[in-house]
Amino acid sequence: MVRVGPDGMADAPARPGTKPLVFGGMEQKSWVVPAEETLDDDVLDDWLKWAMEVTAELPPK
Repeated sequence: MVRVGPDGMADAPARPGTKPLVFGGMEQKSWVVPAEETLDDDVLDDWLKWAMEVTAELPPK
């Protein structure tokens, strides 16, 4: 799961296999999950790079 913040939610659907994080039956705002079936090495590397960039701009929780 990746905390992307409100701004990242606009970019997240363009990522392969992106789906919102659902916890306790409720969709969590500003959090997404990459689908396992789409994560080969190249896609995972891209996800990790993007997640690091997006989360670095967010205030601490």
